[in-house]
Amino acid sequence: EPELKAALAAVDRARDDPAAEPLSRAAMGYVNKLARTKLVAKAHLGISGVRGELAALEGALLAGLRKRGSSWAHEADGARKSWLHALDGAETPGALASLLSTLEEVAHETQDVEEGEELAEEEGEEGKWLTHGHAYLGQTLRRFFDATPGPADSQIVAWLPAGDAADEPALWRGRFEDGDEEDLDEAEVLEAIQAFEQQATEPLPEEQREACAAEAAERAKKAAAARAKDAKEAA
Repeated sequence: EPELKAALAAVDRARDDPAAEPLSRAAMGYVNKLARTKLVAKAHLGISGVRGELAALEGALLAGLRKRGSSWAHEADGARKSWLHALDGAETPGALASLLSTLEEVAHETQDVEEGEELAEEEGEEGKWLTHGHAYLGQTLRRFFDATPGPADSQIVAWLPAGDAADEPALWRGRFEDGDEEDLDEAEVLEAIQAFEQQATEPLPEEQREACAAEAAERAKKAAAARAKDAKEAA
């Protein structure tokens, strides 16, 4: 207790008198031995402290970005060099926030490329899964399963265009937060989108599900007609 009181008194003196001598190591070094908290020094606070944290974060991400082939990690690419230069000169919270956003975008782009490459590898007789080119991509789905209580939400991350045969409908891939995935036809997608939009807590009524199925069938019919027309014109 005496050590704590002495440390607090030293902090008060430093706060009230800006011209006072810097806090001694003894005053700054008080540690709650029960909680074993990490000492936060002056260098960790303010603009300079945030700059240091951002530099450390970028350094921690660098190995992973390099492993995934990100251009950020290539010396020939000027993006990282410009970012580090801007970090050295950043003097405002807004500038630091912008630099953090840039770093987040780099990380997210790498994740998107990695997911796209994984999906591209899933090419076989049924065709190729795509991560672009359809309005359903990114939509949130709400699904219900007999084995689990309550709803389960997922997001559409890819789609497989329909084939020429009647038994090759378009499919959409939903990914849940735990990484599990399922492939749905358009009727199931429409039903799941409506369930999420309505914040449903149980499966939609039979009448609504039938309407989704009818709409999906009509869309599939129009898409098939459009493909046939395109093929005829190409020939």
